[in-house]
Amino acid sequence: MASRWSPYEIEAIKRAYPEFKAFVTKPSLDSIVVEFLEQYEVYVKPASSAEGRSTGDRLSDGMVGGIAGPAAVAANQGLRGQQKNTAVQEWTQWKQWSLDHNDFEALRAERVNDWEKLNNHLESDEFAEEWSIKKEILTAIDKEQHKTLRSEYMIGAAFSVALIGILVLLGISHEQNKKNRNLRSSQILQHIELASQLT
Repeated sequence: MASRWSPYEIEAIKRAYPEFKAFVTKPSLDSIVVEFLEQYEVYVKPASSAEGRSTGDRLSDGMVGGIAGPAAVAANQGLRGQQKNTAVQEWTQWKQWSLDHNDFEALRAERVNDWEKLNNHLESDEFAEEWSIKKEILTAIDKEQHKTLRSEYMIGAAFSVALIGILVLLGISHEQNKKNRNLRSSQILQHIELASQLT
């Protein structure tokens, strides 16, 4: 069943309601297996032989190929293939162990039930009304924050302009004082020189 919410609205809802962050999509069997295994301090992730290679793997192939040549690339890919096969086998064994465990079905049913409750709430008319009100409040808060930021920016800009103006005036004043001192000094020297010529 398609959701009544667009992907954009789903993201906004997840930001506004933390309980929806993890539950917007139905939990997969693999994600429940991972959670179940973590209860037993087994930390493995789903591995699939159909999975594509990462960008880092492809980049390292190119770097190895450029430095050591095609033989090194083939060896590197062979090693990666063995590691991948080992990861797939390990995941398959742990997943089967989980599925066979007596406590697994209770956790799976609980997670699916939790998701169904949240999803039903998310798709309900009551939530739609609640979200409509909350969205208006969030929009008003956002506009108010933008006004505040704009005001702070304008005050900061005016302060910066005033500060630059004061510094320019101080610089001009300092230069003028320097010229006046130099003029007085040269006048005093002229008077001393004139006085020494008269004596």
